Amino acid sequence: MVVKIVIAVLLVIVYKFVLNFTRRVEIQNYSIRYTDWLVSHKHDPELVSKVPRIKALVRAAGISEIYIPHLHNFGFGQGATYKVNIFDTMPTNDADYAYNIISALEKATGVFRQRMFDALNPLRWIEAIVFLPRTIFEYLGVSADNLLVKLLNLAWWIAVPAAVFLRDQIYASVSAFLNLP
Repeated sequence: MVVKIVIAVLLVIVYKFVLNFTRRVEIQNYSIRYTDWLVSHKHDPELVSKVPRIKALVRAAGISEIYIPHLHNFGFGQGATYKVNIFDTMPTNDADYAYNIISALEKATGVFRQRMFDALNPLRWIEAIVFLPRTIFEYLGVSADNLLVKLLNLAWWIAVPAAVFLRDQIYASVSAFLNLP
């Protein structure tokens, strides 16, 4: 039983490492291709077709959507202002957008690199277990500052040691309830 648990934990660690490694390599490749496109100004239809994937990778890195205010001048003193998502303009060689796109891609690369090392860091896994309710809620997109998350974490800290110290009584009670030998 212990061997199966160790194998399962190792598989999760390897999965997290490989997943973040492949995402990091992919986002780095897109960053290099976009930078090359900025320098050469050659049309790259494959880069244009990969914009949805790039947006998905940046979102997977937890980087919020970046909007830049834009002013469109119609002439005669008329204009319109609105916010534009930087990836909706990709690829673009406009300096404001290009800087923010490259910055977002570099941030995503750093996030995936950090997650690779977190997958191998035993202290990160211990923290995930100690703060399991918070970890689950963060995974679900709920803020860790939420009062419910803090209360569930407190209940977790009380319930786990109690279950460890009272495991024989809990097992006997469950066995009696289920009529197990």
